[in-house]
Amino acid sequence: MGNENSASKKNIKPVIVAVVAVLVIVAAFFIVSSFVDEDNPSENTTTPGIVQDADAQTTAPQNSETTAPSSEAETTSKYNDIADSNIVDQNSDSSEVTTTQQVPTSKPLSDKESVKTNVSSKLINGLKAAKRWEVSSVISKVVVEKIAVSLPVYEDGVKTSQTKSRNVYIAEINTRPSRVSVVAASQFTSNKVADIRSFVKGYEDEMNQDILFASNNEMCARNYDNPMKNIFYNGDDSLTATVIKNGVIAQRGDASKDSLVMYKDGTWKYPVSVSMSSAEELIKSGAIASVSYTYPVIWEGKKYNHPECGVNTGIWLNHSLDPETNHSLIGKIGTDKYYVIVGEGCGMGYLAEIMLNDLGVEYAYWGNGGAAAAMYVKGYGIVTPHDYVVHGDFFCVR
Repeated sequence: MGNENSASKKNIKPVIVAVVAVLVIVAAFFIVSSFVDEDNPSENTTTPGIVQDADAQTTAPQNSETTAPSSEAETTSKYNDIADSNIVDQNSDSSEVTTTQQVPTSKPLSDKESVKTNVSSKLINGLKAAKRWEVSSVISKVVVEKIAVSLPVYEDGVKTSQTKSRNVYIAEINTRPSRVSVVAASQFTSNKVADIRSFVKGYEDEMNQDILFASNNEMCARNYDNPMKNIFYNGDDSLTATVIKNGVIAQRGDASKDSLVMYKDGTWKYPVSVSMSSAEELIKSGAIASVSYTYPVIWEGKKYNHPECGVNTGIWLNHSLDPETNHSLIGKIGTDKYYVIVGEGCGMGYLAEIMLNDLGVEYAYWGNGGAAAAMYVKGYGIVTPHDYVVHGDFFCVR
């Protein structure tokens, strides 16, 4: 019995040794493997930030952080076509916001961003602008300011030491002459007299072009029928003038010997005789508009002292401060900068002085007055206090 037990123990020892050896080898293998994995992290098959597609042989990055659009990208519109002016398209989805200088369409800045209040004037040094509106397109840029000016009081034609404050609305327009038009209301509406906004809408719908700025221009016969069915005045107050509007003959009648004629290259000429026989030739030579019921107040950078409608008082002597008196002047510098000024309760003499002395205008003529002296700006409508209709035509910039 003792011998059997001894033999049994001898047989078990090799087995135990073998098992222990196997366990040691396995443990060593796992230990070595762990060291290999730690030393070679690139061999891991579950690297964070990489999502593996089981059916694909490439990996795709999956960033844990998303780069948000910058504030500049969020406030820059696809209508930003002026390099130094950001225009916000309030109707665009943020995902569609891009920047370009090729889209020939305009969108106004939002009221919050574009209508500045109580700021230093960009147009007249040393003065404050109570309000400023701005709008741009690929080619044209418009700045309109409402400015309170202190005007001297005249008594019997003599300047006194007294002053009164009046509001003036000044539009500065940088554009090309090809973007300037003088258009008759009857060409784009069913009426000879039309609200400026319906006038603009009719033009935009038919021409598929935006109008950035518009103001009343030449006077007409208002909204009544006359035997000749004409609407534009001649220089002698008759209604038989031949006139050119929007590059075509808009009214045929007697010759208007003292018309101011605008050409597509930006040139203005005065006086020019516009008749049924000469109008076609004028158009062929580049005439886009004639204005028959007005005359210059500034010409070649100097005062133009023409009597007003046969009365021996030139516009430069008109220093009325009647609160109900409103006037407008249209002017330009060279061929790419235009100015329009509307006065609220002040005579044209004051406006002409501002045009010449403060704005440096080289050529200017007087436009419609009274309640029809108004300005329209794309996206804002009428910015002047006068919300009236267009009598005859309007001066516009696309």
